[in-house]
Amino acid sequence: MRGTMQWVATFAGTGLLTCAATLVWCWPTTTQADDPVAQLAQHGSIAAAQTKVDGMLASTKLVADPKRPGRWLVEVEVRNDTDVARSAKIEAVLTEVDYQPMARVMPMPRSVWSQPENITVGSHERIVRRLPLPDGLCKQIAASKVGSDKPMAPHKQFNAAVRAIAG
Repeated sequence: MRGTMQWVATFAGTGLLTCAATLVWCWPTTTQADDPVAQLAQHGSIAAAQTKVDGMLASTKLVADPKRPGRWLVEVEVRNDTDVARSAKIEAVLTEVDYQPMARVMPMPRSVWSQPENITVGSHERIVRRLPLPDGLCKQIAASKVGSDKPMAPHKQFNAAVRAIAG
């Protein structure tokens, strides 16, 4: 009788420990399957639209030229929060994608314009460069803005980005 009780106690104890270990190990949690840059933005260290270039933060925007109607600029902002002046070679890029709202997968963007820039930023300073776009691209961007008010209509979408150039 004693051997049976010991076996039952061992069996029940092992089962209880196995259940507890399984619950601890496999407890439901949030899966972090997002874009790494978006995760960093959630935690406050870098914004989603920024790129780190040689210890500096660089961001870009596509903006209308306030001085010349119908013209567009790529605005590059580089901020140096370190205690030393820094230099970097960057490239401002404008990409175009044929946006189809009902598509399951967005097509890969195409680079339609790029311009390299040498940037030097003093410590705790920020600089803004406004790079004008060619006339043909300005017309395409203006045409893409006209059709974008129809939510389900296919249209072109333009995005500005910045990347570091090695060297």
